Amino acid sequence: MGLNRPSLPSSQADIHPAIREKTPKPPKKNKTPTVPLLQTPERLPTYIEPCTSKVNELPPKERTRAYSTSTKISNELENGLVRGRYLRMLAYKGRDHMGRRRKARRTASTPNPTGPGWEGWSSPESGSEEGDHNHLRPPERQIVSAPPHMQSTLDRPVLASPVGNAFSGEHYWAPQFEGVTNTRDPDDFLTPTQPQGVAAFHAVRESVQGLASEFAQEAERRGETLSRFECDELAARKVLDDKNAEFAQAGRLPSPSSIFDRLFKLSGEETRAITSFGIQTPEDLLDVNAWMRIDESTFQFSTILDSVKEALTMLKERRKSRDLELSVSAYSVVYALWTLYDAQRKLEESFLVDEESDEEFEYEEFLKSIKVIMEEEAKRKRGKEQGGGEGAGETKERRVAALGRAFDLDSRRLKGKAPSVFDLLNWAEELKNLKGNRKEVELDEEEIGRAITKDD
Repeated sequence: MGLNRPSLPSSQADIHPAIREKTPKPPKKNKTPTVPLLQTPERLPTYIEPCTSKVNELPPKERTRAYSTSTKISNELENGLVRGRYLRMLAYKGRDHMGRRRKARRTASTPNPTGPGWEGWSSPESGSEEGDHNHLRPPERQIVSAPPHMQSTLDRPVLASPVGNAFSGEHYWAPQFEGVTNTRDPDDFLTPTQPQGVAAFHAVRESVQGLASEFAQEAERRGETLSRFECDELAARKVLDDKNAEFAQAGRLPSPSSIFDRLFKLSGEETRAITSFGIQTPEDLLDVNAWMRIDESTFQFSTILDSVKEALTMLKERRKSRDLELSVSAYSVVYALWTLYDAQRKLEESFLVDEESDEEFEYEEFLKSIKVIMEEEAKRKRGKEQGGGEGAGETKERRVAALGRAFDLDSRRLKGKAPSVFDLLNWAEELKNLKGNRKEVELDEEEIGRAITKDD
C-alpha cells in the first residue's frame, strides 16, 4: 500500500529560491549568555542568598562574571574539604608568625586545648615550622556565618587603642575616682532621730541663741557694732568649750585595750551563735528533722538558719543599746561642734557679701565724683567768661579736691587695689592743665620779647 510521500528538503539549498526568500530567518543566537534572573513567585521568599542579592546590585556588564564566580564559590563552600581549606587560609593570614616563633623558643611545647564549641587547630602546610602550635579559636560555623568585618575579630581579637590625650580626661586618661571623697557640707547635716540625740541638739541650739543675744546687748552697751553672724560664732565657741568641760567631768574615753577586749568579746558571741545553730557536717544536712521545723497550725516551716539570723539581730541591737551607745554629754559635744562650723561658714559668707557691697558703694561714689567734676568744669568756664573774678576761689577748691583725690588713691593702695577710673581721669585732666600752662608761659615770653624790641 505504498504511498509516495514527498521527501523533505535536507538543507536550504534544496528549497526553491522564491520560497527561501519568503521563509523567515531564525533569530541569531546571542553569544553572551544571559544571567538567570530571580523569578517572582506568588509568595516572596523569606531568604535570598547573599551572592544573588549582591550580584543583582551590580551593573549589567559585571553581573555575568560576578554571578558565575559567586556560584562557584558557594558550591565549593558546601564541600567540606574546600570549606576547611578556606578556614585554614583565613587563620594562617591572621596569625602572628613572629610572635609565635619567639614563644616557641621559650617553651618547648604547648598543650592542645579542647572545650565545648572549640577545637585545637594546626595548619598542615606549616606544621614543620618552628613554633607552630595549636591555639584557641571559635567554631568554624561562627566565622563563616559572621560578616566579613567581624571574621578577623573572632579569629584574633584586638584590644581597643586609647582615644584622647592626657588633657582630655576621657577613656584611658579618665581619672580613677569619680570625684572628691568628702563632699559633705554643714548644710547637709541630718537632724538626729534618736531621743537622746534630739534632746541634745535642741539644747545646744537654745544655748547658742541665748548667748548670741547676750553678746549683742553687751556690744551695744560698750558702743561696739557686732553683726548677728559674729555673735553666733562667739556663742557657738563658748557653748563648745562648756560641753567639752562637761564631757570631761562626766567620764573618760575608753582606752584602746578596753575597746579591743570589748570587740573581741562581741565577735566571740557571734561565733558561738553561728556554731550552736549551724549545720556542721553533710550528715546533719541529710537529717531534715534536725534543721527544719514545721508549724502544724499554719503549715509554715522554718530552718535553723532563721534561728542564727535572730540571734545575730539580737546581738546587734544589744551592741547598739548597751555596749557602744553614746552618752548625752557626747551628743552635746558633737552638735556643739557642728553648730560652730555652721556659724563660721555663715560668717565667711557675710564677709563676702560685705566686700561686694563695698564695691557697689565705691562705684556709686565714682559716679558722684564724675558729677562733681562736671560741675567744677562748668564753674571754671563761667569764671573765665566773667573775667576771672572767681579765679582765686576756683584754684582753692581745685587744690582741696586734689588733696581728697590723693587721699583716696593712697587708701586704695593700702587696700591693695589698682587705681580707679576716677583717678585715671584726674591724672589725664592734670596733664592737660600742665600742657595748657606751658603754652601760656611760652606766649608770655614771646610778648615780653616783643615789648623789649619795641622799647629799643
